Amino acid sequence: PPRSTLFPYTTLFRSWLIRKQRFQQLAIYRAAQSLSCAGTQGVAGFGGARAGGLIAGTMVGRIAFASAAIGEIRRGYLAPLWRQLSFGKLLASAHRHLNFPKYVIAFSLAGTLRDRGLLIALGALSSTHEAGLYSFALRLVYMPIGLISSSFSSVIYQRVADPAMRPDADKLIYSVMTKLVNFAAPAFVALAWFSPALFEGLFGRAWTKAGLYAAIWVPPAFMSFISYLFERMFDIVGRQRIAMNIELGYTIVALPAFALVLSYSHNATAAIALVSVLCVIYHMVWIVSVYRVFRFPISDLIRVSLRTLALASVTAAALWLCARLLPAMAAWSLPSFI
Repeated sequence: PPRSTLFPYTTLFRSWLIRKQRFQQLAIYRAAQSLSCAGTQGVAGFGGARAGGLIAGTMVGRIAFASAAIGEIRRGYLAPLWRQLSFGKLLASAHRHLNFPKYVIAFSLAGTLRDRGLLIALGALSSTHEAGLYSFALRLVYMPIGLISSSFSSVIYQRVADPAMRPDADKLIYSVMTKLVNFAAPAFVALAWFSPALFEGLFGRAWTKAGLYAAIWVPPAFMSFISYLFERMFDIVGRQRIAMNIELGYTIVALPAFALVLSYSHNATAAIALVSVLCVIYHMVWIVSVYRVFRFPISDLIRVSLRTLALASVTAAALWLCARLLPAMAAWSLPSFI
């Protein structure tokens, strides 16, 4: 899935707010960042600035978050932070957390190489038009995921990071996952069912295929929506090497497989569908690995999985039945565009 890397100080600020359990402020600042970024890009797009508008929007979003960080720290934490700083403490902390630069850099490079490599391969082996449709579809499918999931993941991260609260963390995680699945499973199935029609209706007939790509990418988007809860869990126990290995494994398999299918079949849809399946497996491996490392009950995952399948099946069956009974609705359904 696409990744957005914030400046280091904004990441530090987010961690500080989580440590202080100031989740309301964190949600407000993240929302302000997303809205300022999207608003700037939208205005720039209507004004005719294309690539420059995208860059400007990203920068404005980051600056908005950084400005909030500076103001928050100056109001109550600057003086205590300066008193605690010393070269000896910094050196000891760097040695204790050596796994962060050692493995996280490789993790980030693998993810960036895969995400950019898929677009480059699609543009080179198919067409830049297909690459644009695919990138646009991913951007819209993933747009609300980080903003919603981060509100829950911050609470879970803080609870699991506190040794006193960790024994009961599995109950909180199961409760949050159940609530997310109850809401997200039907919503994502409906999104997949109507996405080609939505893209065509909102952006024009030229973008219909982007809606098909969005429908194909709904399953990994749903998995990302859930696995985002566990994004930084390996950091808590210094097991970043596991995260790096999972990321490297996914990259090593997905990128060559995508290129091979595209080279021999010249079918962008089939290649994207293959990577979609691999991405679902990637998220499943990530979640199961977190549960094994923290010794959370696997039975909770099984119950959540069965609930997801049941809700998705009921929603899909209801949509199919409505399409059969209502011809007007059938014209808006995914099967009519395949």
